[in-house]
Amino acid sequence: MKELDKTSSISTKKKILFSLITFVVLFLIADISLYVFLKIIQKKHNIFFEFIVPDNTQIEGYAKKYYHPKWGWDTFEENRGQFGNRKGRIYAKKEEYTIKAFGDSYTYADGVEDSETWEYYIEEKTGWECLNFGVLGFGTDQALLKYKDIKVKTKFTILAILDENIGRLMCQWWGFYREGGVGMKPRFSLDRDKMIIFIDNPIKNKDEVKKLGDINFLNELKKDDYWYNYYKKLGGPNRLLWPATLTVMSHMKFFVNYAIVYARHILAPSYESETTIKKFYHLYNKESDGITIMKYVVDEFIDTANKRGEIPIIVIFPVVHTVHIYKKFGKKPHQSLVDYLNDINCNFIDYTDIFVKENYINYYQNKDGHFTKEGNKKVADILIEYIKRTYSL
Repeated sequence: MKELDKTSSISTKKKILFSLITFVVLFLIADISLYVFLKIIQKKHNIFFEFIVPDNTQIEGYAKKYYHPKWGWDTFEENRGQFGNRKGRIYAKKEEYTIKAFGDSYTYADGVEDSETWEYYIEEKTGWECLNFGVLGFGTDQALLKYKDIKVKTKFTILAILDENIGRLMCQWWGFYREGGVGMKPRFSLDRDKMIIFIDNPIKNKDEVKKLGDINFLNELKKDDYWYNYYKKLGGPNRLLWPATLTVMSHMKFFVNYAIVYARHILAPSYESETTIKKFYHLYNKESDGITIMKYVVDEFIDTANKRGEIPIIVIFPVVHTVHIYKKFGKKPHQSLVDYLNDINCNFIDYTDIFVKENYINYYQNKDGHFTKEGNKKVADILIEYIKRTYSL
């Protein structure tokens, strides 16, 4: 009997041990899965507001290759043409060219050859010069500043606004906006009286780029950074720690709210859920600082062009998600910008209206969403048609 009890006791201990091991294994599997899931969410939506201090290689590369004291950065020197534009054609010396374009990587035409940009296709189809001053990662504020500094005269000047650019208006250091960013930029802001003020690039020369490796310098900047404080106010975690369960438990309210938004989005997609899962759309609310600053940049661009005797044209490029939303719900997240351009009687093209009627997926690269060469051809065709129709060229 004692032997039986002893055997039974050993069996019970084994069961407990097995249960514990099973629990630990299942917990590890679940926690690792949660960790990977949150990593994917972070990559897409940047839900953690921790910033990563750049390493020496990143800092040195920024200083040597693309740092600019006024604009923050510029196109790599090896990719610049004779006027500081993207290289492609060599232009004969003239007092006035036809078109110059300013904007971000969609203007630069990232991911395609020099002979596959929409500016190049305009030149190829019309014989007009179309100088490409787009810069990777630029905000619309930086595009304006570069336009003001470029003295090459043209008949038309284009300011190309990717709808996502409104998010870049609100940051000074790229690393607060997107994980892994390095570039530092100037920006426009609003003071307490809601008046526009200009904040210079805090890095004044190449020697000061090393400040990006100083956590104290970045900590000072974050105090007034919109995106850092945006996530802080939401109660999100500053970083993902392992075990991931601990991160979730210590910020339960944030993750519950986030889960509700995504559950609603998956179960019953709506315009509101579609615009909530992309972090920049809320800046197009009519009372936001973002749209106020964007309107100011537009006004400054138009005023500068008029003073120079150039014809300003604004084009709006939508990210592919925006076209999805418009096709599905018939509403544009950036409608407040469209309304403003109509109110001031501005020359503009919103490519959302064109793309939504076509097989627009072919216009975007799968890798990072920039335009394919087919997309760039479409952009060129619409611009050519618009200019010919409006100005009888």
